[in-house]
Parts: sequence; structure tokens; C-alpha cells
Amino acid sequence: MRSLRGFIFSLLAAIILVLFWFYRFEIGRGLSDLKASGMSFLDHGFSYKDFQILKLENEFLKSKDSSAILKDGYVIADVFSSYPFNDQSKLIINRGTGDGIREGMPVLAGEGVLLGRISEVRKSLSEIQTFFDPNWRSSVASGPSKIRSLLVGGNVPALTFIAKDKIPAVGDEVVNIAPEYLYGLYLGKVGDVKVNPTEPWATASLEISYNPNLLDRVFIIIDHDAE
Repeated sequence: MRSLRGFIFSLLAAIILVLFWFYRFEIGRGLSDLKASGMSFLDHGFSYKDFQILKLENEFLKSKDSSAILKDGYVIADVFSSYPFNDQSKLIINRGTGDGIREGMPVLAGEGVLLGRISEVRKSLSEIQTFFDPNWRSSVASGPSKIRSLLVGGNVPALTFIAKDKIPAVGDEVVNIAPEYLYGLYLGKVGDVKVNPTEPWATASLEISYNPNLLDRVFIIIDHDAE
């Protein structure tokens, strides 16, 4: 009988030790995580499942790929698809204030190729205004003579306010000269040139070498002063 009582006592003691260990390392850690999340078990509508989801999201944010920020001052961002309702004028990317993104930062379609600017920023998402937006206006230069014109956005971006005595050649490279973006960023090439005798300025279309609807990754310049 005494041996049975001793066995039961030892078993109960072992169970108590296990429960103590569990509380110390698991419940205690959970309470710390809960405290860090700003929530309480007394919060209205709180559920342990919700807490676990928050905990997983927190772990995801902690383990977020730090290689997104490149050593040469760029942040790589993936582009959300709007297929089949593709809109070239606005793009949504998976980077935001948590990645150091700010409104006004230049966005590239590729190395040295200007696509647009950050127009709206949230914690983990941002919106890009591209030069396919009809509201886009920026100063550009064409060809080796740096012939100046105004880039007006649209489905077919146009070069406007071209002086008639300085007409660029078809195929001349068009680069940025607006102070909001890095000087010399490439935009495309001069397309069809139109000279209307009744108009004081010539115009031309801007030809690009990529399909903006197929962009799945862009590059944000983070070391450029953006207003």
C-alpha cells in the first residue's frame, strides 16, 4: 500500500513539474507576445485563434527578406496584377513605409529606365503613378543635342512643346531632365513627329521597348531626395 501511495505521489509530483514547465515556457511566452501586440485576454471579441494569427503575422514581418534593399540604393518590389483589367497609369506594389518607401520616390522599370513615381504609400503597399497617366507632366530631352520638350502622359505618351527649329530625329533617345527624378534616366525613343503649320510647336510620340502590362517587378530609388 505504501509503495502504491509513493508511486501516486511521485506521479502527481511529475505532473505538477510538467505543468509548471509548460506554464513557464509556453504560456509565459504567449503572454509576452500578447503584451507586445497590445492586446489583452480581457479585450472584447478576443479569441486565441486571432492571437495566433497575429503572432504568425508578427513572425512573418520579423523574417521578411532583408535582401529587398539592394546595396546600390534600390528597393525591389513586386507588382500586383490587375489582369484582365490592365491599367498602365497606376500600379500597386508590395512595398510601403515599412520598407523605407516614401511618396515622390522615382520608380524604374529596369536599370536606368524611368517608369514613374510613388504617389501613395501605406504600411506594406504603395501606388505608382506611371508616365502613362494622362495627368503626368515632366521635362525631357531628346537626342545628342538634348532637344527639350514636355512629356505628357497617356496610353501613348507624347512629346509636346518642341521648337520647330529643333526637331528631334525619329529614334532619338528620350531622357529625363526634370529635377524630381535622376537626371538622364531613359524613357524611350522619339516616334512619329508631327509638324502642323498652324501650330507654334511640334509634337512627337514616345516609343517604349517594353510592355507595361507585363511588368511584374520594379525598382524604387531610395537614395534620391523626394518631395
